[in-house]
Amino acid sequence: MSPPGLDVFSLRDVVLADYKEFATSFTTIHADDIRQQVEVGASHITFGDPDFLNGPGHAVAVARALHAEFPSVTRRSTLGTVTGLSR
Repeated sequence: MSPPGLDVFSLRDVVLADYKEFATSFTTIHADDIRQQVEVGASHITFGDPDFLNGPGHAVAVARALHAEFPSVTRRSTLGTVTGLSR
């Protein structure tokens, strides 16, 4: 039983909205350094951070977002390959 005054449906809506914002935040390039490098002519980005590959789902989301915003920029990881990362 819920405590008096607790609206579980409103709580659910807040939690889902917060999670949606979190989950979709990975599909927007927030790294201004990448954007600045592309603006001055970079045509390839290499991901060398080992944490980038710790979460393949995150790595794929970042690669897709990079491609969506900068389709001509190629990318690779210096630490191996992740299934789902393609040109």
